[in-house]
Amino acid sequence: MPFAVNKTSLAVLCLAVVAAGFASGVWGYYDARRTHLDDLASDAQHCALAFSPGSLAGLTATRADENLPACLDVKKLLKKLNDTHTRIDRIAIYRWMPQAARFLCIASDYGSSDLARSQAARPGDEFPALSTSAETDAQQARATGTVVFDENRVGKFGRWVSVYAPLDTDGGADILCIDASRPLWATALLNQAFVRALYVWLLLGLPLAGYLISRRNSQQSLIIRKLAAAAEQSAIPMLIIDADGLTEYVNEGWCALSQYSRQDIVGQRWLDRISRSTPPAEVARVRQLFHDGKTWTEDLELERKGGERISASVTCTPIRNPDTNIVGYILVFADRTELQRQAAEMRHARERAEAADKAKGVFLATMSHEVRTPLNGILGFSDLLLDTNLDAEQREYVLAIHTSGEALLQLTGDILDHSRAESGRLLLKPEPCEPRDIVEEALDIVAPRAAEKKLQLLHDIARGVPERVLADGGRIRQVLVNLVGNAIKFTPAGEVEVTVRVAVTAPAPETTAATTARQEPENANTLTLEFSVRDTGIGISAEDQTRLFRPFVQLDSSSARRYGGAGLGLAITYDLVRLMGGGITVTSERDKGSTFLFTVRCAALESAGAKTGRLAGKRIAVVTREASLRRELERELAAQGATPLALAMEQLGDDATAWHQAVVDCDETTLQHLRAYTTVPDRWRGESVLGLIGVDMGADRRKILRPYFCVLVSKPAHHRLLVEKLARKHAGDTAASENSSNL
Repeated sequence: MPFAVNKTSLAVLCLAVVAAGFASGVWGYYDARRTHLDDLASDAQHCALAFSPGSLAGLTATRADENLPACLDVKKLLKKLNDTHTRIDRIAIYRWMPQAARFLCIASDYGSSDLARSQAARPGDEFPALSTSAETDAQQARATGTVVFDENRVGKFGRWVSVYAPLDTDGGADILCIDASRPLWATALLNQAFVRALYVWLLLGLPLAGYLISRRNSQQSLIIRKLAAAAEQSAIPMLIIDADGLTEYVNEGWCALSQYSRQDIVGQRWLDRISRSTPPAEVARVRQLFHDGKTWTEDLELERKGGERISASVTCTPIRNPDTNIVGYILVFADRTELQRQAAEMRHARERAEAADKAKGVFLATMSHEVRTPLNGILGFSDLLLDTNLDAEQREYVLAIHTSGEALLQLTGDILDHSRAESGRLLLKPEPCEPRDIVEEALDIVAPRAAEKKLQLLHDIARGVPERVLADGGRIRQVLVNLVGNAIKFTPAGEVEVTVRVAVTAPAPETTAATTARQEPENANTLTLEFSVRDTGIGISAEDQTRLFRPFVQLDSSSARRYGGAGLGLAITYDLVRLMGGGITVTSERDKGSTFLFTVRCAALESAGAKTGRLAGKRIAVVTREASLRRELERELAAQGATPLALAMEQLGDDATAWHQAVVDCDETTLQHLRAYTTVPDRWRGESVLGLIGVDMGADRRKILRPYFCVLVSKPAHHRLLVEKLARKHAGDTAASENSSNL
């Protein structure tokens, strides 16, 4: 193999060859210039020797000389000299006239053409130069007696290379001027330079080109040898046949597959081999595929040397010459016997898995029903027991039974939902529903647990949220109950807030084909609702957030877990949100609380714009020690046109005329203030005061508070109910229900 060079070295060599040719051309240009100037100088000197000292004595360099025999003789001699020296285009004799201080023409010959004769200088004409430098060169030649060159003389009829030679005549005032065309002169020099460069390029480039061709051929030969070795040693069976169907080559892989030797196969018709185990119609179809001249892939049945039949996938590609005529075919085989066996095993395994999954679903559904029945009995009778007269120890035992039963009932439902989600049988039931009702019902469900921990449950429905939408309200409520329940579980103190708004842009969640089929078709009313659940709890670390939505994952997996749970709630929530065409994310920091945000695709049935201004012109006092609850109440009252006033319980009776109605959050200090007001009855306007109470407040305490308020409403208060009660002007409406969830 020739000496190998890399691409950089090759580029340097090519540049060196080009540079050498260019340098040779430059050198050739200046060498040719010097040679041409020497030749012109020699021609000028030879022409000057043709004139004797007295041959120009009778001429005066005026028009009077034009028809004199001596002038005609000089012109004939000039023409003879011009015709003899081929490098000369024009020749003339000029005489220096001291009186005129310039050179005047004695005689000239510019050639035999009409144009040349019309341009020729006549006796008495001035020296034909557009610049003084040419006349200065002529003066220098006359004064020094030497030949002088002007390589770019500009005349009236073009550019010339001029040579001035002094004549040995009487007086020494005569000079001989010969001209050569400047463009022809430059062309001749460039031709000489190009020829020199071409010689160098051929001299150096031909060996380099030979090396490159040899190198390319060597590389191609190496690639061909590697391809031949790869085809021969490949475990993939290959076979090459000619255009007539005769086998030309088989590799080791084909011999191993068919168990035939090369001697058995080469020179034989391959189709004759498969026709023994293939129906005639199939053989005819394969012949037609060959005839069509296209690449094809077919599953064929082959016969080994021992008579064993195997299934193989055959891919045939035609081989074409430069004229696009087919000269042969290459066939690549893939043994499908093992693949078919594995496919059959996988099919049987899938059928068994589907049967097992179906049995699991039936088992879970049956067990869920069977377990729920006694659990509902346990919960019902424990509720009845709690309403009886029990001592402290008995009540503690019954509460433990009730709490354990509720946990077991929740776990049973979660397992069933998770099983349905995994098997794809978890379906949506879209129906008209109200987002505000869904949120408030979810909060009502978890309100007792929040009341036990003295947590504030807040909610905010943005102004742009439609009044009614088409969605699966039950599933949205289930997601909210899971998220708010978790927030309450992991929040020792503070608040939990649920907000709803219309997302600015629709998300692009991952959805399966089955999920897409279950979703409602897109229309102009389709929108994305964004729910968020914020708490002030213990928070979640960044590393734990990555595994938060996996089933059966507990973030506090120590043996002394404080919070309980099976780790299914968030996994089910994740599946439900995806099923509803949305996505779920979490933002959290340790000891700073968490915010879960999920989106749901739905269709608006009734646009936003609930009744507003129902409390217009009213000043409503808001009495609560919880700043977050105060902000929520003030926001809702202001949205209805009222003017909220933040007052303390002590300030409520100071100026009773400053407010029309009041909303009082009843806590452990409220009763003391009310009893103080009873000493001055005029300071307390109970018929205009609405009380907010916790759902865990006992019947006895409610009975004590009822005379002081027009109505008692359980927290978390339903906003529309609260506005409705305040909008009524029926004083002393004590017949109203105490539980907002029943109003």
